[in-house]
Amino acid sequence: MQFKLKLIKEDKSGVLPTNYRYGFSKAVSSVIDHGIANHPFVTSTNCRSADTQSFTFGNFTFDFYQLQQQEGLIVHQGKEANVEIRFLVDDEEEDWIRKTLMNQRITLGDSSYHISKIETVAPIEFQDVMAYRCLCPLSLVKNSPSGNRYFLSPKDKDFHKSLKIDLIKRLLRSHPEVSGLENLDQYCPEFQFQLLSEPKEKGFNIKSNGNFQSVIGYQFDFQLKASPILHELGFYEGFGLQHSMGLGFVEVIA
Repeated sequence: MQFKLKLIKEDKSGVLPTNYRYGFSKAVSSVIDHGIANHPFVTSTNCRSADTQSFTFGNFTFDFYQLQQQEGLIVHQGKEANVEIRFLVDDEEEDWIRKTLMNQRITLGDSSYHISKIETVAPIEFQDVMAYRCLCPLSLVKNSPSGNRYFLSPKDKDFHKSLKIDLIKRLLRSHPEVSGLENLDQYCPEFQFQLLSEPKEKGFNIKSNGNFQSVIGYQFDFQLKASPILHELGFYEGFGLQHSMGLGFVEVIA
């Protein structure tokens, strides 16, 4: 399920960090958690997991702003901001998510906004072969035999395998009866990844467990051959790691 959110600034400051993703992600999760706590019919563990963890979002667009790159700040001088957000939920939960998010306050840095409008975006009909463009960086990691962790470029030979395994792991989380499967690379043999453009490296910091850590992601166009179920997971949750941070947010180009 995909929505376009319109946010109205509530204060005169309008100063927020360029790394606003963590704040927005935590704010949305908090709103959804509060909504679940106050609605007994959605208190199941499955619903909570789907709504608070299985979402991703794009870049904010502002009506009028200035970027202070050196200070790491965005000065929003206008009144409106817009963002697209996606949830991997069933259609019957659309109305509940709308009511839960509508008019909620979102605080980013020193700025507060309220969600004034929510529009539903038509769902995608996924095919076996789809082409995408990364609107936000896509990040994947691999652990070396020595225990070190490094970020994969889409040009690395292991990128294809890591992307597939990540999607399969997420699929298995919703099917606990087969959660013990091993050697996941042997499954989905039809899976194919093709890089369609020169990748652009993006480095940034994210906050995890109260600490900031450096992350490297890449923006590029790619074609993917896979089961429509895996396409759906990547599109609505985000491809790669840190999905709820908005990373791996893509648009369909073919």
